Amino acid sequence: MAHEEVQASHRRLTGKHCATSEKSAHGNGTFRQWAAKNLDLRQADIVAGYEDGACAATELEANVEAARVAFSSGDLVQARTDLRKVATLPTMPLLQTQLPSIETLKQLRDSLPTNARKVFDEVAQEANESPVLEGL
Repeated sequence: MAHEEVQASHRRLTGKHCATSEKSAHGNGTFRQWAAKNLDLRQADIVAGYEDGACAATELEANVEAARVAFSSGDLVQARTDLRKVATLPTMPLLQTQLPSIETLKQLRDSLPTNARKVFDEVAQEANESPVLEGL
C-alpha cells in the first residue's frame, strides 16, 4: 500500500504541473524541458518521468517507502522483498534524485534493531553495484 500511495502522490503532482505547463508559454519544448526549467531537480525528474513513461524516480521512492514501512511493521519477509526491489531497479533516476532515498535508507538502517539490521545488510550486500544501496 505504501508503494501505491507514493505513486498516487506523484501522479497528483504530475497532473498539477502538467496543467501549469499547459497554461505557460513554453514554445516547442517538451514537458520534461519545462519541468527542468521550472521545478527543483527531484520534482522535475518525478513529474517528467510520469509524463513521458520513464518512471525511475517514482519507482525508487515508492520501493524505498514500501521497505521503510515493512521494516517499521516488523515484517522482515516483506521488508527483504521491498528492499530487493530497490536493489534491482533496471533504471535509476538522476543522482540528485537518488540522494533523498539514500539518506532515508541510511536513517532507516541506523534505526533498526539487530535482527532487522541483519536482513537489511544481507540485502545491501547482495545488491552488487546498486547505486542506492552501495556503501550503506
